[in-house]
Amino acid sequence: MIKHIHIFGTSFSCGGGFQWEGKDYSEKLKKHYTEEPFTQHYYSWPGQLEKLLGNDVTIHNHAKSGYGNERLYRKAHRIIESNKGRLDTMLFLFEFSGLGRKEIWSNEHKQYLTYNYDCDVELPKPKIMGIAKSYEKQIVGLEQKDYPKQRELIQSFLEETWNPMEELDKLNRNMDMFIGYLFENKINFKILETFGWKYSGDKNINDYKIQFDKDGRTLWNWIAKNNLTITKETNGNIKDEHPSFKGSKVIAEMVAKELNFVKKDII
Repeated sequence: MIKHIHIFGTSFSCGGGFQWEGKDYSEKLKKHYTEEPFTQHYYSWPGQLEKLLGNDVTIHNHAKSGYGNERLYRKAHRIIESNKGRLDTMLFLFEFSGLGRKEIWSNEHKQYLTYNYDCDVELPKPKIMGIAKSYEKQIVGLEQKDYPKQRELIQSFLEETWNPMEELDKLNRNMDMFIGYLFENKINFKILETFGWKYSGDKNINDYKIQFDKDGRTLWNWIAKNNLTITKETNGNIKDEHPSFKGSKVIAEMVAKELNFVKKDII
């Protein structure tokens, strides 16, 4: 019996676009949204999934804005290893990230720093866009000035080593190892594909994917096609291509339906 659902992902799974903490942005949101509680989690699809499933299943939402796969692997591994013997009561949902989102250990700060970079293959060289202790602060432009040394080092490293095809190959190899680890530990899991990048490694994971339409669109493209963005929901008053509140509800319903089909003891 599944009692816990652990969700890992990016801003698409943590309520990106619904940052109620900032006063100016919160005021703008409240002109269009009135349903309480005013939290990112409630307005995210995991928050709405929690509402749908009720008290029978506990939702653990580990998604963060700008999450990279390295951080996802590390966090998921820690949870899996610390719950040996109880894994049959858990389901893991992975919304994997794409290229351009990394983390690096800092001896100076004694913790991981997260960074993202523009990895457009048309650019002559990649360009670091942000570095911070947390993606949330990075996204809103805070902490940028705090890491000049690390920023310079990473930029130099990227310019020396960046090769888009090698990075894509590495992405698939790392995914192979992680999925192999999930299979080896008999983990119940499902995958949501959000970005344009799609896994093309050695493992057959088609049965583990949550499909949003028969054409196999990624979550990002499916949301845009169905006008389920914050931009559309607010008639352009808030320009944000993350899932709208209606979008979160629709995604939650589709995920719940898919889980009911795969794991009939969940709902």
